[in-house]
This record gives sequence, C-alpha cells and structure tokens, in this order.
Amino acid sequence: MAEPAASWNEVASRFSGLGQKLRYHYQQVRTAEEENGGAPGGEGGTEQVNEAIRKLADAIDDVVDAVSAAVKDPAVKADVKGVGSALSDALSSSFADVSEDLRRAFRRRDGDTPDAPA
Repeated sequence: MAEPAASWNEVASRFSGLGQKLRYHYQQVRTAEEENGGAPGGEGGTEQVNEAIRKLADAIDDVVDAVSAAVKDPAVKADVKGVGSALSDALSSSFADVSEDLRRAFRRRDGDTPDAPA
C-alpha cells in the first residue's frame, strides 16, 4: 500500500487533470455561444439586475452543457475513474495508518500485551 502523502498527491494530481479537461469543455461551450451572437447588456438598474440574472442562468446552462459534453469524452471518463481510484487508495492508506496508530496506542495502554483474540 502506498504512503498516505503519496496517495493524496496522486488524488490532487488527478483532480487537477480532470479540472483542466472540464475547463476546456466549458470554454468550448462559451466560445460557441459567443460566436453565435451572445446577448446584449442592459442599461438601467432593473435592466442590469435582470441582465445579471439572465447571465447567471446562461452561465449555469453553459456549465450543464459543458459537463454533458465532458461526460461523453473518453478522456474525462478515464480521469474520473482515475480520481476515484486515487481517492480510494489515499483513504485506504490513511485509514490503515490511523488503524495501526490506534493498535499501538491500545497496546501501550494495556502494558504492551499482545492483541487479544476477538
């Protein structure tokens, strides 16, 4: 089993790679929208609020479109599996270390007696 620090570094690396691919898909969706005309900005106070809400809704739509496109990308699927595997390894390694620390602590508390059968 890998050391916890190495496992968590792997998790971070895989999340970074996945994030880059998701950003790429998001940028593709935004670029396509901008090339198709975009939307005009509002002028007055109420119009500005309405425009901000519309832009937020458009951004949410773009994120959903990007995620939908990204889910179909085999490289993103592979990264998601890799992130899950790395996260599982990191958690397993960390819990194994904690478990061993607890065993040692209980042995010391019991006067270095061997583990009793369960």
